[in-house]
Amino acid sequence: MVVHRKTLALDADLIDKLKEVAKRRGTTLSNYLRSLLREAIEIEGRGYYAPKALRERKYEYLLMNLGFVYVPKELVGRSNDAVVSSVSERLGSVMRELGIDLIELIDLLSSSCSNVISESRKIVILTLPNSAEYLIAKLIAGIAKSAGLKVKDEGALVTIEIPSEELSKKLSEFSSRRRRR
Repeated sequence: MVVHRKTLALDADLIDKLKEVAKRRGTTLSNYLRSLLREAIEIEGRGYYAPKALRERKYEYLLMNLGFVYVPKELVGRSNDAVVSSVSERLGSVMRELGIDLIELIDLLSSSCSNVISESRKIVILTLPNSAEYLIAKLIAGIAKSAGLKVKDEGALVTIEIPSEELSKKLSEFSSRRRRR
């Protein structure tokens, strides 16, 4: 990677806050800003205004903490496993076509369920039958299946195995952050 140095004028308090965030994330200010700018450019490339997308994500995060969840409109008020399966496979295919990291999407959606165990090699979701979380777990299972992940669906218990190459990628990212400290 070729690095070009440019000077940006930023308020001192903003720089201090950015340094704190980068340190908490286990990276340098430069690496944090590179990552932030790459994501902003990608979202702009998809036709979104990056600052607005971040604001909307802030609101989504707050709503999720109040119990709101991501559910496709087609599933509201339904508990038919066939409908859930169809919607989730279509959703997984579209996200894969758009180049979305389905492991990250599964991780985001699983945050809507209260009984989730995320380990290095698998995600386990335990729900009550016929609950909203049950539908979300089925949705996640379908997305995982469409991504080619190994899924064990036993009704109210869904287990998704994380492929070793994904695990290696995440470990590599973690190691590189640790080395920069």
